[in-house]
Amino acid sequence: MICHYESVLRILPPPLAAALENRQPDEIRLRCGQAPTVLQGGVEIPVGAPVSVNAELLNNIVMAAGRQSIYTVQEQLANGFLSLPGGHRIGVCGSAVRGKEGTTMLCALSSLSIRLAREVPLAARPVLRALQAGKNLLILGPPGSGKTTVLRDAIRMLSDELGQRVGVCDERGEIAACASGMPQHAVGKMTDVLTGFPKQEALEMLVRTMTPQWVALDEITRQADAMALRSVSDCGVRVLATAHAFSFSDFQKRPVYQMLLAQGLFEAFAVCSSDRTCRLLTEKEFADATSAWNSHAMRGGGDARRAWDFQQSEALRGAAVVCGDSQIHAGRAAAAP
Repeated sequence: MICHYESVLRILPPPLAAALENRQPDEIRLRCGQAPTVLQGGVEIPVGAPVSVNAELLNNIVMAAGRQSIYTVQEQLANGFLSLPGGHRIGVCGSAVRGKEGTTMLCALSSLSIRLAREVPLAARPVLRALQAGKNLLILGPPGSGKTTVLRDAIRMLSDELGQRVGVCDERGEIAACASGMPQHAVGKMTDVLTGFPKQEALEMLVRTMTPQWVALDEITRQADAMALRSVSDCGVRVLATAHAFSFSDFQKRPVYQMLLAQGLFEAFAVCSSDRTCRLLTEKEFADATSAWNSHAMRGGGDARRAWDFQQSEALRGAAVVCGDSQIHAGRAAAAP
């Protein structure tokens, strides 16, 4: 396991940085009026540093993370987090204030969660068989289960071990953690990264300009993400992604993901657990689960059919991804299951 978090230690008060220097936590938690803690193995542990956490301390950390630039801080806080070199992320809580232009801003900070990015060599070994077979792969798991770590190593494997061109949509800068154009994490020598773009826009740009054989993205959360992935797949590009779910059965219940099941986009699934282990579903498990889900969806129509109908109507409005010199519209290219 490799975790370089010097960029995090530099923005912390010296006593707290010293107390954390020889630790490898998953997260650092700072709450006003409470002692600093670290999250390790799903359990919060007091740090034991002589530091009083208050609003001024939190504000100083946030400003240091934004390199003392109010503009940088405000721009990133609109998303509820700040990014640090190395792919680390600071989640922020506080009071919301509505700006003159209708934007929501955070002030009077109350807590920070500093999530540390890490590389785990061979973390994607359990999913290698699916990558070798060229199957569209979705990695499932709850927050903190290591989905992004497995995704990052899978990208590296595709690029370095399987010789595939990979286009990465790194919306929050957590996958490759590019700094001055250079990835801070190992994502492979045949990998192209777009950082900071919304997923739908990034997918279109990558397919149009970089001719990837695979596209990879972290956390499918919106119907627009699912539609864009469908269009990319119709262009002949393989898909590697992650999604929040505690299990495959939990995944099947969520409306946005039901659309993906209805489309039959993903051909293999891996599940990450809270103990940070990862397992690829066997072909029998996948076949049995999808057969049961399809039977349920067909008997009652239900959410899956409504999700499919919604996707079709939205696609027909003109959602498209450019494939080389031609344009494929999701509504024309997809067929109902």
